Amino acid sequence: MKCYCCSGLLFSNCCQPLLNATEQAENCLQLMRSRYSAYCCKHIDYLVQTDHLTFTLNTQKQQALLKNQITEFANSVHFISLSISNWTEN
Repeated sequence: MKCYCCSGLLFSNCCQPLLNATEQAENCLQLMRSRYSAYCCKHIDYLVQTDHLTFTLNTQKQQALLKNQITEFANSVHFISLSISNWTEN
């Protein structure tokens, strides 16, 4: 199966290793693509783990609220494709 992130690669060779935590994103483009794929396949734990707010929330209650918000959003949308423009690696 082709990856959700529209890279043209197989999911198993693209975003899946990131979502399964067997690899880490090497740059922001890879992270963005993997988060898109995570929304497409409803991998909520990955979305929470890679959300910048996760690092600033102090209580379990705040983290649970964030997870609920991400879950609600992921379940309320259907992504069709990812288009990236003006990407330059610095």
